[in-house]
Amino acid sequence: MSSRADLVGALTALVRTLTYADSIATVRGGAAFENAQAVAEGAAKGNIAPLPWTPFVQAVHVRPTEAQIASVAKGSGFTLDQVREQFARSEAEDTLFVNSRYQVSVRDTGEMRHLSIKRIDQAPVHDWRDLQRIKDELVGPECEGIEIYPAQSRLVDTATQYHLWCVRDPAYRFPFGFTERLVSDDSGSHAQRRQEP
Repeated sequence: MSSRADLVGALTALVRTLTYADSIATVRGGAAFENAQAVAEGAAKGNIAPLPWTPFVQAVHVRPTEAQIASVAKGSGFTLDQVREQFARSEAEDTLFVNSRYQVSVRDTGEMRHLSIKRIDQAPVHDWRDLQRIKDELVGPECEGIEIYPAQSRLVDTATQYHLWCVRDPAYRFPFGFTERLVSDDSGSHAQRRQEP
C-alpha cells in the first residue's frame, strides 16, 4: 500500500521525534529520521512505501503549552487546574515510548500494565496485528492483554487512541479466548496480509 498518508506519517513521526528528542544527535541517529528520508526519496521518484516498523525507544514527556491546556479544558469540560493535574500525573506515572508508527504511554498498576496507544499520524486505524506486536514488545510475547468496550457510564472517548490492559505475569491466562495457536498469512476464503518482518 502506497499513499500520501504514508508520506504524512513519516514526516509526522520525524516531527514527533524532534519534539521528544533530547538533542539533534538523537534525531539524526534515529529511525524516524531515516524513515522520513527514505519515504521522501521514494516519493520524489513517485513511490511512497509504507513506513517500516522500528523498535520502540523511550521518549521524554513534552509539557503542554497553556494554549493546549485551555483547548483540552474547553473540549472536556474540566477546569484548567484539573487538566494541568492530569498532565502532571501522566508525566509522573507514565513512561512514554515511540517508534516509527506509534506513541505508547505505559503505566504499571500492580499486576497490570496499561498501554495507551495512538498512531503518530493520529489516523483512526485500528490494526489488530500492530496492537499485538506492541503488546509483545512492551509487555512480553507470552503476556496476555485485553481491550475493553465499556458500559456507556464509564466510556472514555476523547482521542483517536486505543487502550490495552495487560497482565504482567507471562504464566497467567484469561479464562476465555482461544486455547491453541493458529496463525496464517493465507486463510483461503478470507483476506489476510503477510506478516511484517
